[in-house]
Amino acid sequence: MTLTTDQLRAIDRHLRKDNWLLNEDLIAELADHYANAIEERMANDIPFDLALLDIHKGFGGRKGLLKMEEDYYTNQSRGYFRHFKSILGSYFRFPRLSLTVFVAIAFYLLNTTYPLFLKSIYLGGVFLVILLMSYVLAFRQLAYWHKSGVGRMALQGVNSALFIGYYSQLFLPEKLIQGFHPVFTTLICMVFFLYDMSTLELFMKYTKKRIKTA
Repeated sequence: MTLTTDQLRAIDRHLRKDNWLLNEDLIAELADHYANAIEERMANDIPFDLALLDIHKGFGGRKGLLKMEEDYYTNQSRGYFRHFKSILGSYFRFPRLSLTVFVAIAFYLLNTTYPLFLKSIYLGGVFLVILLMSYVLAFRQLAYWHKSGVGRMALQGVNSALFIGYYSQLFLPEKLIQGFHPVFTTLICMVFFLYDMSTLELFMKYTKKRIKTA
């Protein structure tokens, strides 16, 4: 027996409003499970409301569903870190290794030619754009920080700390900056470049995945 549009909406409302669930992926999975289970029960002449209540109890009620969402976020965060490490590592393997080497050489030449390149507001602007893009792509997930989205918050927290560290360089005395070896300043630039590019790519992949499954 196929459920009506109103019944499907009732399931969605049950998960979101009655049980306070927030994770869209989990809600979609649960909605499918609820729909299939309710159809089976209604085929045996069990009313929709009673079937919904029975399934709800099978999950342990609201407490059980919220615990399930918490576990879902925890597993999602672990996968998030694994993907981030994989993307970051790809910049040290071919074919991306060539890009890493090229950018490193470019940063080194710039730091050699312009000793105050690290204080350049233009360099900071590029990194800032990447940071803002990653925050925009991750905004929906960051809104769930109170629901065990620790992995995403940790990465973005480190991202913010790195930027605070970078922009603090802009206010260091020029003599101190000029005293840094070009290799050291190049290393600082590469840390920002690789970290932010990996973070941005991770959020872009996550967003694309959400669009496909929506």
